[in-house]
Amino acid sequence: MIDILTFNCPILVSKFEAHEKIKLDLIDSIDKTFTDFSNLNGDEPPINISKTDWYTKSDQKREYFDVLLPHLTPHLNTVFDIIDYKEWNYDNIWFQKYRKNNEHSWHRHHKTMFNCIYYVELSDDGPQTMFRDPIYKDKTFNVNAKEGDIVIFPSMLQHCSPKNQSDFLKTIVAVNIE
Repeated sequence: MIDILTFNCPILVSKFEAHEKIKLDLIDSIDKTFTDFSNLNGDEPPINISKTDWYTKSDQKREYFDVLLPHLTPHLNTVFDIIDYKEWNYDNIWFQKYRKNNEHSWHRHHKTMFNCIYYVELSDDGPQTMFRDPIYKDKTFNVNAKEGDIVIFPSMLQHCSPKNQSDFLKTIVAVNIE
């Protein structure tokens, strides 16, 4: 027998103050980023995303890091200070672009503590990330994020990007934190 005790876990939604300042340069540098799907193997789940650098080798230069990280690091320091998580590190950073009818199925990020989603482009009717309760899997929710927001959540939470029914792009930068 297993007793399950539950408590509310933190999901932090913050307005990224540098968003308007860096948005256009960030999108431009993301659009110029080389993406490589050659190291996919047959075990990888199929994806329905217009563009991502998730599969690109880790030693590949990503210019958007130079645009984003000087602003993101102090922002995350401030947000993680709220939950007394002081010694954190970037584990992985990547972007994803969703055009109409693109989606990302339910998944979670293993071997990491927190996940962050920065909404670089998100229309008012664009799909927000949905979350699924890890115990009661029929319970789903979203956090009403908007463009320019960063959502931080424990990596045990399954999440997905529902189908983009909008004619507008959804662009996110995802970050794993250890």
